[in-house]
Amino acid sequence: RIRNGRSFSTRRVVARQAIGAILNLEASFQAPEATADVQPVPMDLGVPGPDELTSDAWSDAFDRRTVPHDRLPDEVRTGTGRSAAWMRVTADLAGHLPADQLLHRCWLAYMSDDMPADTVRAAHPEFHDADGHGITYTASLDHTIWFHRPLRADQWHLYDFACHAFTGARGLGIGHVFSTDGTHVATVAQEVLMRDARQRQDCGADDGRRSPAHRGGHPQGRPPCGAGRARHQPADHRIGRAAYRMAAGRRRCGAGDRRPRWAGPRV
Repeated sequence: RIRNGRSFSTRRVVARQAIGAILNLEASFQAPEATADVQPVPMDLGVPGPDELTSDAWSDAFDRRTVPHDRLPDEVRTGTGRSAAWMRVTADLAGHLPADQLLHRCWLAYMSDDMPADTVRAAHPEFHDADGHGITYTASLDHTIWFHRPLRADQWHLYDFACHAFTGARGLGIGHVFSTDGTHVATVAQEVLMRDARQRQDCGADDGRRSPAHRGGHPQGRPPCGAGRARHQPADHRIGRAAYRMAAGRRRCGAGDRRPRWAGPRV
């Protein structure tokens, strides 16, 4: 518990494993407030809808339909390496009303981690043609989400991202999330660590541990570094625990029906 105010409440969650803290999350909740509603960032109406695209999801938890790059002109958004996809949750949320925004926004947070690496890879001068398979090593660093308007995670939303910078193996992806009617429901910013996996001599170079390949054998069936899927995949249990602890803390402090204004783990 960081702060309880009349309009805002702030919470912090630290997720730990055997190696120590792996995630620092800060969340700000705001009580509903009637004001003017302005949307200066419009959805690109030239993007094909989800019914015109085929599914390329890597998880059964949600469906993803990637928009071809030739249908995404860079000049529509600030930055380069523009990438976009339609996504929705495939889990049964029928028992959860739209008013239960905490659950829907937790799902959006989960899915929003799937796009930043794609846009950073597309902007990279060496990785964009190879699609990153077996070539790039990626990891999510800072990830921040601003929730602007109510949403339904089990309905289609367009995740439209562009890369704003890449230096020191760190790329910045910024994206806007739109519902099918063009409503801007959230903004996402993530810093992505992206390295050439072909040049990595040791998977454990950053933390002092030796890679499975150097230890001999592949423990638990894991392949050596640089093999398998290069895309970073978020962990369900980390997001779930953080969300439940965050919600429990909100109820204990009497924050009422305050909704998340933004949430960003600082790792």
